[in-house]
Amino acid sequence: METRKLQRVGGGTITVSLPKEWADRHGLDAGDTVDVHGHVEDVLTIQPDGLPAEDGVSPTVRVVDDCTPESLRRTLQAAYAAGAASVTFRAENTLREDQRRAVESTARARSGLTVDAASAEALTVRCLLDPAELSIQQSVRQLQFVALSSVRRAAEAIRAGEEGVTVEDGQPDRIRAAVERSFRRGLTRLDELDTLGVDRTTLFELRETARSLATVAEAAEDLAAAAGAEGAATLTDSVSLAVEVVEDAVAVVLDDGPAREAHRALAAREALADELGRVEDSLGDRVDPRLIRAIDAVDTVAAAGATIAREGLGSAVRNGTVDGSVPAVTDAAERVPDREDADS
Repeated sequence: METRKLQRVGGGTITVSLPKEWADRHGLDAGDTVDVHGHVEDVLTIQPDGLPAEDGVSPTVRVVDDCTPESLRRTLQAAYAAGAASVTFRAENTLREDQRRAVESTARARSGLTVDAASAEALTVRCLLDPAELSIQQSVRQLQFVALSSVRRAAEAIRAGEEGVTVEDGQPDRIRAAVERSFRRGLTRLDELDTLGVDRTTLFELRETARSLATVAEAAEDLAAAAGAEGAATLTDSVSLAVEVVEDAVAVVLDDGPAREAHRALAAREALADELGRVEDSLGDRVDPRLIRAIDAVDTVAAAGATIAREGLGSAVRNGTVDGSVPAVTDAAERVPDREDADS
């Protein structure tokens, strides 16, 4: 990086000279025009007039006979996350049916992906997501709703002893992947940030929040699997508190809630972790493994909420909205369900 002085010319216009090496590389000289763009992060970019905007890479994947369907699935998932505009899978001879099915099913599991062209030897998948029609904040909010709804449904199944309940349908992973794609593109494309209307620090916080909420949704499956296990019903109050931890934390990140709520969420998570540890220590040797799995799942939900709360607290510090009002740990500890009450 080099520093250049601003110059004031007639009429009050302020100018700055461009590096000669850059101008020569693009064939620019005095009298030529350039495009000047101001961005959401107060960054000014200059590019040669008419230079087409990059719209993401479009790789071609060479598919050999021993390519497994799983390897193709992972490749398409990675290309989607990396922000690729399209991906073409091309075989030396003919795509096997299992290879074709793997690509097509993966495309269906990602928002905005569609099979754009197909032949015996090639398959092209294109992303139709328009950043102008996306709200990354709304995506995270939707993921919160879906993830916590799954946890609440699992808690209901535990309370009712309703076995065999499925609470996760792939939607959380689909939303998380779309947020990840926006994050990756925003790292390298200033126009993506402009369209999303957020800076890169906020984009990172939203991406980390989405990742934690996806973990919450995964934990809901383990909770639901514990329905019918002896003693599982006593965990429902703990589940409710873990949900509150997540809700308080997300409010700080998405709604600029007070830093106090982040502190409350973190303190409640610590108190709940201690209580869950005591519960696990009190179990006998012949405990149902599903109960252990459920206890771990409740802790996972609360831990994910704590991760989000730390992001929110960091945001509050950065924005200067921390007022020093920090709740005592005992305030949060009072929210932890008493085991004697839960057992009665």
